Amino acid sequence: MSDRTKGAELAREFGAPRTANKIIGTACYARIFQSAIEEIGVPKLLDALAEAKNAEWAYYALVYIPDLTEAQRTKLYDVIADTKDDYWAYCALYYIPDLTEAQRTTLKETIAATKSAGWAYVALRNISNLSEAQRTKLCDVIAASKDVTWASGALRDIRDLTEVQRSALQKIAQAA
Repeated sequence: MSDRTKGAELAREFGAPRTANKIIGTACYARIFQSAIEEIGVPKLLDALAEAKNAEWAYYALVYIPDLTEAQRTKLYDVIADTKDDYWAYCALYYIPDLTEAQRTTLKETIAATKSAGWAYVALRNISNLSEAQRTKLCDVIAASKDVTWASGALRDIRDLTEVQRSALQKIAQAA
């Protein structure tokens, strides 16, 4: 069952049939959330999003629903953090500017736990203030992948690698 189908079912369950139709159609997130707010209000919409436990929908709610209170923003953030989805953790960390330091730290840990060399590279390149332990985990993911592309990219683009990290990535890059 697709996320949109699940979303439409949840919208109906929460008393938002017009929103369910928009979800099934091709409406963008902004229109879907606007419809839901008109039908059931922000509090009930956020309850539905929390129940859905879908990081993608929670992320877009943070982006498209204006004037959320800190408690409402935290409720949506918690959905993203609880899924431990490295992609949506990265999106939230990179694109949502007003996260608390504790929220940023949790998302960085989610990203550092990735098993994807590509995401490890992107995180090393784009996320500032990663701890040394997080950076090491991400470098280890790239090294474990033995992927020449990611190792070469990290060597080229990540300026502050330690000597140990640089050495491990150079071995992979030179093996090509």
